[in-house]
Amino acid sequence: MDYLISVSDSRKFVKIKYLKDITNEIFIKSVADTNEAGKKYKIERLLTDVREVKNVDTTKHNYVSAFKSLPSPDEHQYKKVALVADPMDNSHSMLTAFIEMRGFRCKEFLTEEEAVKWLEIDHI
Repeated sequence: MDYLISVSDSRKFVKIKYLKDITNEIFIKSVADTNEAGKKYKIERLLTDVREVKNVDTTKHNYVSAFKSLPSPDEHQYKKVALVADPMDNSHSMLTAFIEMRGFRCKEFLTEEEAVKWLEIDHI
């Protein structure tokens, strides 16, 4: 198993916790699976927990993931995405930057508490 998907207790966001280092293949599959969960529960916010894994793909693959493999922001299930990363790990920053450049509302956090607070603010 590459990741676990769940719904928060507040039912305001879907949560994905990666269990393996992230490659383009794992990322693309996880996007499809989290989108499906969001649609099923009618949730438009996503918490991505990457604290125990690295993004092991190249900059080129991160670009492809963000600009070629993701649906457009208008077609994507999530209107707000919080990424919780280890403070000593910047391997996810390039993909996050590309996703933001693509027009998604995506923000990196160092603690889950900060991410949850941002996600649970009523406006999207």
